[in-house]
Amino acid sequence: MKPKSILILSAIFLGLLSYCGTSSTSNSISNKSEENYLFSKDGISLLSQDLTYNEFTGYALHVLARNETDRNIIIHSTSCTYNSYMFPAILYAKVNASSSLEEDIFFLDQTTTSFGIDKPEEFILSFTVLDANTYETLFLMDDISYRTKDYTGDFKDLSKGDILYDQNHIVIKYMERRENLLFFHVENLLDDQKIKILSSDTASLNDIDSDKINISMKQTIWKKSSAIMKLTIEEEDYQKLSFDTPITLGFTIAISGVGKERILQRIEVTL
Repeated sequence: MKPKSILILSAIFLGLLSYCGTSSTSNSISNKSEENYLFSKDGISLLSQDLTYNEFTGYALHVLARNETDRNIIIHSTSCTYNSYMFPAILYAKVNASSSLEEDIFFLDQTTTSFGIDKPEEFILSFTVLDANTYETLFLMDDISYRTKDYTGDFKDLSKGDILYDQNHIVIKYMERRENLLFFHVENLLDDQKIKILSSDTASLNDIDSDKINISMKQTIWKKSSAIMKLTIEEEDYQKLSFDTPITLGFTIAISGVGKERILQRIEVTL
């Protein structure tokens, strides 16, 4: 995504937050630390302060960004895991030269939350720091751990269902169907490589190739993390299906990020 697009989306998001969340109460759920550095490099630092919960936006980590350089900068989050599950983390902080700025990192994922993930114990975060004028990448900060006071390391495992794929340090399980959405649990056990999974555009019904429906699924899973992956059956096709008898859905997924060639795997799920 282009930096200007990121800025526009960020502005829209923050506008929605101000509309939805100004009258709500944020409750601190973690002890407040005085100066807990998430990172400090080349005169630029990010410090965690306290973790809060808001009924509209979910969990948020309040941070202080310090810029002791002579250039304007942008700090934005690039990846995050929450109790070892991949979560979107939203931070886009523009900090002027020789100044500081307080911001919140928002953690949003209704899908994973709906499967009963525990309250946060540990976030693993990555950030990119840019020059705000040229959008040049100044440096990257990866695998930064933030642990709450409730940290035990014994995270809830949401994994359940039939194993569809268990090779190349990747495990995929079918979990369940909710209306026209199918949910899969994906575990990426690779220590140093994110993977991408993309489904074919169509799926066959009951092994009849001429009887197809339109589907879509696309997911990136960061290294050493898990994710709840969602496949969507187009609404028009879903309305035509009858679940009075079991339906076998067959489709192909492409897995990239493991070696030079994409892995193609046939998947069959009984609904």
